[in-house]
Amino acid sequence: MAQRRILEMFEKDPAGSHLYARLLREAAIKDRTVTACGQTVHLKRGQLVFGRAQWADKTGISQDVIRRIMKQLADAGEITQQNRAKFSIISMRSLENAPAEPQQGPGKSPAEPHSKNNEHRDKEDGSSTDLVAAAPKKVVQNLDWSPINLTPEHIDAVKAIRKKHGSKGKVSQRVIDTLGQEFAKARAGGLSDEQIISEWDTRGWVAFKAEWLLKERQQNRLASPPMQNRVYQLTATPADVEFANKYLEESF
Repeated sequence: MAQRRILEMFEKDPAGSHLYARLLREAAIKDRTVTACGQTVHLKRGQLVFGRAQWADKTGISQDVIRRIMKQLADAGEITQQNRAKFSIISMRSLENAPAEPQQGPGKSPAEPHSKNNEHRDKEDGSSTDLVAAAPKKVVQNLDWSPINLTPEHIDAVKAIRKKHGSKGKVSQRVIDTLGQEFAKARAGGLSDEQIISEWDTRGWVAFKAEWLLKERQQNRLASPPMQNRVYQLTATPADVEFANKYLEESF
């Protein structure tokens, strides 16, 4: 079986076997329509939307390790990849070629296809039929980061700040949309993305509102008088006075 061959390839690679099992579980969902980065995507059984940053958050595996594992799967002929602008569609070959699950007949319970003999055999040889599982009850939402209009590096910085200051790094689409509005206000007030992120991190805020920075910036401007209104008092030294008196005597 192709799946067992891949698992044997990752026998001494816990990260590889974990990521492969997660990919199989998500790709095993029947034909469906999902939204990714603001785009509607139609997926068949055996396909899933993939992005390294998204899956790094989902699995806890670094993006570099994920890149290496996906290359191994591609070299082994287990996956093919269709690149889109902001994400990829991965096709799992072992699921695409697998026969469709049979329909439940009348009077049969969902547990009947897994007989006691099958369960006993799985325990003996260490295999598991759970790798190609039924569709989960809830499909994980693909987050669209485009409203915040940041580079991938800045997005990683935002995630790190939220995790560092108490939100455990959890981000919802509502949070992203709100941050997009606040970043736009801060930019309109003259702040760069680097300034926004730096000030946010320095102050230790979990959330970010543009008015917090802009109000403080306005107060600092009012506290510093413009250059033309500053008055400087010059004090003449005794030598200056003597020179001035001598100049006046010679002039008259």
